Amino acid sequence: MAYHFSHPLRLVVKLRSFSYSGDALLLQDVEFEVKAGECLVILGASGAGKTTLLKLIDGLLKDYEGEVLLDGQDIRKLKPKEIYSKMGLLFQNPDEQLFAPTVFEDVAFGPRNMGFDEEEVIRRVLQALDLVELSGFEGRSISQLSFGQKKRVALAGLLAMGHEVLLLDEPTLGLDPIRERRFLKLLKRLQEERSITLVIATHQVDIVPEIADRVLILSEGKVFFLGPPEEIFGTPQPLEKVYLRLPLVSETFLPLWERDGLKKLPLTVEEGREILKRLLSNNSLPNS
Repeated sequence: MAYHFSHPLRLVVKLRSFSYSGDALLLQDVEFEVKAGECLVILGASGAGKTTLLKLIDGLLKDYEGEVLLDGQDIRKLKPKEIYSKMGLLFQNPDEQLFAPTVFEDVAFGPRNMGFDEEEVIRRVLQALDLVELSGFEGRSISQLSFGQKKRVALAGLLAMGHEVLLLDEPTLGLDPIRERRFLKLLKRLQEERSITLVIATHQVDIVPEIADRVLILSEGKVFFLGPPEEIFGTPQPLEKVYLRLPLVSETFLPLWERDGLKKLPLTVEEGREILKRLLSNNSLPNS
């Protein structure tokens, strides 16, 4: 699908506070900007406020102190169609997002609602399904799809509308390891080849180094950290207080950090492999 964005879209969040019906504050002093074409991962334990923050960004929740700016415009002052022509939210559970009887009808709903003629709708549906590697599934019943296929159909529905920004709530939850890796590769390809901006909310630490340009860690509704993954995961960190841990690859190399003074913990398997090669060539690995 060809995307021709007229200008780089910016997303700015300046949230002072949010609570449900006067309850205790759920989000407080959360400020960040998402650059066009980047992948920002919002990381946090269950109950940290990740899903609520995505709903605020998408305009689904409006009763908060502060502002969310989409391309310089307050999200609360935009009509739903103005939001959905630029930005879409992928729910954690695809069954909450899919409602049509067939794959084609579900993916076609958004473009039709945006007013495209049927020829353009068909073109967008077929191209979106091709992007998520579901070509030929047009006539399939939604009820016959696997959980992972449903996730991809829901994503295709957003792509068919030509969104510049994708908000994804726990996009790999419920996927087996192989399908998780494929889904992450698909998202990375959309970012790199289509210049789509990704904002991903998750509690799964290990996917962060695989896809994130920056990571925002939420803890009890506040920003604990905002920056590149290597800044927070590249050295030993006391993440237990925010109910998180280092990526497994980084944790595996902690003994070498303590015994051999590694300058940086690896975040990915590839980085870990390079460190092992270097230590082996220098005969620097410990004997026990």
